[in-house]
Amino acid sequence: MAILKSLNDWSEAPASGGGAKLADFCFLCHKPLSFPAVYWVGGSPDNPTSDGAEVWLHPQCAKTLSARLLRDAKELEDGKRAADEWLRCWKQQNECEA
Repeated sequence: MAILKSLNDWSEAPASGGGAKLADFCFLCHKPLSFPAVYWVGGSPDNPTSDGAEVWLHPQCAKTLSARLLRDAKELEDGKRAADEWLRCWKQQNECEA
């Protein structure tokens, strides 16, 4: 994962290899991207140089996606009702629309 505030940050990001560019659209909301941005690249611990999928997000979209993933994991552990309640509380505390 990398937090990128400018193109200079991108050239120094460990996963970038120096040759990639900012994605055109956010993975979550599909709106155009600009800096700052959050960048993740998938890879295998067995082969860290493998070509992994890239995920680019606006900072707020990264927070929203994180909450949604946590909610889904909570549903598997504690059931839908508990997961929905957790997300409701998270939204109130973070004032966003996860």
